[in-house]
Amino acid sequence: MDKSTLPPWRCRHRCPMVVSATEGGGKRAQCLGCKGFGPKGEDAEQARQRLLAADPYSLGLEAIERSKIMRIELQWAFVEADIPDNKPCTLCEAKFKGDAVVIRVGPHGDEACAKCLWALSRRKEQEPWAPWPSFEEYQVLLKSHPEPMFATEEEMYVSEPANEASLLWTAARG
Repeated sequence: MDKSTLPPWRCRHRCPMVVSATEGGGKRAQCLGCKGFGPKGEDAEQARQRLLAADPYSLGLEAIERSKIMRIELQWAFVEADIPDNKPCTLCEAKFKGDAVVIRVGPHGDEACAKCLWALSRRKEQEPWAPWPSFEEYQVLLKSHPEPMFATEEEMYVSEPANEASLLWTAARG
């Protein structure tokens, strides 16, 4: 287990949670501290409550394996259309308006709001090895990248591939 993952039996789920849809309907909550999943619920609140009530020992090895795919990255938006606008946050499900520096969460790069990054940043103060940027790092990048990388999609398509340049913060580069 790496230093960014709490053992599930020590976590007690005071960390932020990701609530996602499951196949066949329903929701499941995942703790970002120990990476444990709770039982399926009918809605986000029920999924969160079921994770909080779950036996921490039952979250063990499966949670540790999933921790290898959880990540938070800061990406410079390519064009204005890439900036989240009234989309639900992957972590808290609140709708939010993003900025040119997009907070990407998880293996599929879903968007998260700045309030959730702020909450994670407070935890990072106690655990500097946590695999996400601090809120202060995010604010510095916002100041230096106030607009998307390209003004238009046409400009984006005729330029060199910019995927690597768009990743402003990753756990590997931190």
